[in-house]
Amino acid sequence: MLSRKCTWVRLIKRVRTTKQGVISAPFKTEFGWHILEVTNTRQADRTEDAYRQKAYEQIVNQQLQDSARDWVQALRKRANIKYIKLTEIPTQWSGFCYNTPPHFSLSL
Repeated sequence: MLSRKCTWVRLIKRVRTTKQGVISAPFKTEFGWHILEVTNTRQADRTEDAYRQKAYEQIVNQQLQDSARDWVQALRKRANIKYIKLTEIPTQWSGFCYNTPPHFSLSL
């Protein structure tokens, strides 16, 4: 695992030292051969506040996903799903859904 980390560190160094618009000479890593061209660069906010904000957003997003999953599970537990055979369809429904058995009804 350490060698992969070293490979990534070397790759990142090469990316940072390659000038924009320059195509690098081919180089080999444990992942194979590579040619690098830096087409554009951008400045990222690397302050502690930026990292804290990013961590906060990730935590909130995970909590939202967990809440949504729990809500859907609760809806499924409360749902009353009744499967009926094609022969049990009430006469007022005759004309609907003949080609899609089995039929079901859902009430929450």
